[in-house]
Amino acid sequence: MKQLLLAVFVAGSSMAQAQFLLPRAGATFSWVQFDDPSLTQTEKQGFTFGLGYNFKISNRISIQPEFNFIQKGFSSSETYTVYPYGGGYYDVSVMDKKGLNYLQLPLLGKVTLGNKIKVFLNAGPALGFGLSGKGSYSYNTEGVDGLGDPISANVNIDYKVIFKEAPLGYEGEDDYIKERIDVSAQFGLGISLFDKVILETRYGHSISSFNTYPKMQHRLWQITIGVPIRF
Repeated sequence: MKQLLLAVFVAGSSMAQAQFLLPRAGATFSWVQFDDPSLTQTEKQGFTFGLGYNFKISNRISIQPEFNFIQKGFSSSETYTVYPYGGGYYDVSVMDKKGLNYLQLPLLGKVTLGNKIKVFLNAGPALGFGLSGKGSYSYNTEGVDGLGDPISANVNIDYKVIFKEAPLGYEGEDDYIKERIDVSAQFGLGISLFDKVILETRYGHSISSFNTYPKMQHRLWQITIGVPIRF
């Protein structure tokens, strides 16, 4: 009987060490994959925070569902020169920066190696729900007309991003995105230091598109730090 109680106690202690909550936060660096070679992109910086729940299914393998807020988006620019009929020319510079806020639910499988200092790999699908966003658009021209006189124009617009279908005939400044759902694959590499701090780099590759023409899919790196809470 004593041996049975001892076995139950040891099993319970092992289960308590085999699961933990993981508050995590960090920075994101995002861009989009699209079919317009004329545009030049730079990464859009943002942030992410959320909570994971990790539970072991074997000594090295665990499952980790998460509930995260994450920022995605892009920053694009385009320059070209126009030679109008009648002479002259003008250089055009267009820039668009768009930041999108998502609620994202990953489900990750995780393989961990090591003892006090552990290295891990994780991968799995994630389902995202578009919440809101904002952006800025600039259109600048400078050149000379057919008589040699200088010409210039500057337009700067700040706009909101709204995740729903645009009203019929809408011609306002805000950007409506019909596709609220974002389906992606996640791949991560990280290190756990003495079971106290977890550092991770993760890549997100969207499978679904949030824009039809041109077709646009999210790409994203995130760097996070987490503190496991064991129970």
